[in-house]
Amino acid sequence: MSSIKVGIYAQCIGLGGADGMFLNLMKHGQNMKCAFYATTQEPIELDWIHQFIPDLKIIYPAAKIHDDETDIVLAWNVSNIRKYVPRRIPVIEVSQNHCFAEIESCKSNENEQLFRVAVSDFARKSFAEHLPVTILHNGIDASRVAPRYGREHLRQQWGLGDKKVMLFLGRYVVEKHPVELVQVLKELPEDWVLLYCGHGPLFKNIKEAVVANGLEDRVRFVHFQYYVGDVLAVADAFVLQSDFEGFPLAILESWLSGTPVIVNHLGCMAGYEDYYYATDNQNIADVVQSAYNDEDSIILKAQALAWQKFTMAHMGLRWEMYIEECLHVHRQNQFQTTALGI
Repeated sequence: MSSIKVGIYAQCIGLGGADGMFLNLMKHGQNMKCAFYATTQEPIELDWIHQFIPDLKIIYPAAKIHDDETDIVLAWNVSNIRKYVPRRIPVIEVSQNHCFAEIESCKSNENEQLFRVAVSDFARKSFAEHLPVTILHNGIDASRVAPRYGREHLRQQWGLGDKKVMLFLGRYVVEKHPVELVQVLKELPEDWVLLYCGHGPLFKNIKEAVVANGLEDRVRFVHFQYYVGDVLAVADAFVLQSDFEGFPLAILESWLSGTPVIVNHLGCMAGYEDYYYATDNQNIADVVQSAYNDEDSIILKAQALAWQKFTMAHMGLRWEMYIEECLHVHRQNQFQTTALGI
């Protein structure tokens, strides 16, 4: 049986979880291969992208494709998707979040005959209520979470010594509030340092806040790591204070690594409150210290949950089965339409 050719359309190719998750899906899929990755904005970090699929074909700016270029298309955050994809090719529109951009793109495609997936109940809200939507969570690649080097070696390499490490992992963007963590660090005892691992437009703002607060000797910056297990290995607490998230890979990766997760109330985490330390109406620095000193089973429970439900081996299989099912349904519908002469 030949592999299913899957084309991807996205607003951009960057360092976001959606990019990595779907490229990993294509990389590990038993019966799939990525035909191309089309983007409506100029792609960044191509070296990082090609670590997933070295010979990945990237189309920029996104253009209309021909029928023989792919069997099915995955798309997220792309308005008017049929402008690019002929109706003879099935499209799975994916909601990775519930924010203005996601809502607008889903709304633009509302009247199209598409298959629709949300990565969480929260992300499902980007679609109109009357539309059928399948919930398929993100999956994480366990090999990326495994550290390549020992904790002590990495700590020495990054100048962390024996300090306690609070980690920010992700994009430096307004909705993730990376600058505010500088103030959290200022409220923590001197034996804590802050490690930033990521990339984004607020990098300069973060450095200015560090200097303004006189914390240069307590903050370290590491460029985004493909193997996130290295930074998670040195961390004593991972802090995420986003305004909104779909179903964050960074949380799943932290769970899998055994790193305590400190997070504000996110709608996407409904039902998982027993697996992280919440900062709702509490001082974040106090919660960080409490999580570090906590000896209960939250960390072990979260790690077990991640292994059981959210690895790429588990979720990748579900995604692959879903893609095959969509392709089968689409072909059946095409056959019936042809038979009826419509």
